[in-house]
Amino acid sequence: MIIRNSEAADKTDIYAGRQNELRKLEGIFDSGKFECVVIHGRLRSGKTSLLRKFIKNKRAVYFSAQETSRQENLNAFARCVESLPWPGFGEQELGNYYEEVFERINKLSRSERLVLVIDDYQYLAGADRGISELICRFIDNRFIDSRLMLVLCGSSEPVMQSETLDYPSPFHGRRTAQIKLEPLSFFEAKRYYSGFSPFDIAVLYGITAGIPKYLNLMDPGLTIEENIKKEFFDDSSVMFEEPANLLRREVRDTTYYNAVLRAIAAGHTKNSEIASTVGLETSACTAYLKNLAAIGLVGKYTPVTEKAGKKTVYEIDDSMFRFWYRFVPDNLSAIRSGKVDRIWRDVAQGIPAFMETVFEDISLSYS
Repeated sequence: MIIRNSEAADKTDIYAGRQNELRKLEGIFDSGKFECVVIHGRLRSGKTSLLRKFIKNKRAVYFSAQETSRQENLNAFARCVESLPWPGFGEQELGNYYEEVFERINKLSRSERLVLVIDDYQYLAGADRGISELICRFIDNRFIDSRLMLVLCGSSEPVMQSETLDYPSPFHGRRTAQIKLEPLSFFEAKRYYSGFSPFDIAVLYGITAGIPKYLNLMDPGLTIEENIKKEFFDDSSVMFEEPANLLRREVRDTTYYNAVLRAIAAGHTKNSEIASTVGLETSACTAYLKNLAAIGLVGKYTPVTEKAGKKTVYEIDDSMFRFWYRFVPDNLSAIRSGKVDRIWRDVAQGIPAFMETVFEDISLSYS
């Protein structure tokens, strides 16, 4: 596990593992008729890279919503639409209403195929609670007869579910396809790091959870030990604060959420154990666990030998979060003071136990 790679592999574009999703989008595009596609998946999973690759050399409008006010999103959206040539209609500027922007989209998509991508849709929906209903009215009254391919993309699972995917959502019956961008499988990821031993590739996969963004940070010219120290135990690195930053995007006050995740990562898997470790009432702990499950970080499981609801245990489903909460917070002072070598022995001894669940996940994906 600490042997340096003598022949560092050239890092190939890890996003090439999204070819299946790209083919699906191309097939939808080729239909030539109105399409409404919802793409969702956790942050850093490669959604934006996939969409940028898809719309390359296509007649397309790409708009990335921001966590800002309704008016600022509307202005930015209007500028994106205005940038698309509108032959025969001059340089008319759009006004202050979404209706004008979507009517321009409608006219632009009447005679030619047009792709409209709204990325980070959760921010658009959060800034204007009526935007989904407005888009659906345009689908029913305008877009349905056009050649528009509308793509709504987002990383907040609760918002994407409620706004676009659930049965009561406005887009129910209107979306024509949906793609959930899952993390890369172990077998997809290992093609890009053949210079490592099989065990080291599995460790790489475990500490990155198969997320393309994180896999791209790993240097095949370094050992696993050196990669972990560089990316997780350096307070200037991306991964040092990544899980905490991601959690802040999903919940307002992370205090108890962080404590709950640390407790689970330390091996406390029952509600009562977690609550006692964190200092919460069991009922309050249940609420935190429920919210963590809703955003896809924690899973609730019952052993196969027990009846449903009996001896329920909780696990951190995202292996990168599991690794981070197991090793980083407890060693924070040593990391910040640059004493990483002092803590590495304990970390190295803990990795085999961490890898038990990772190997289970790999085995399940293989079967």
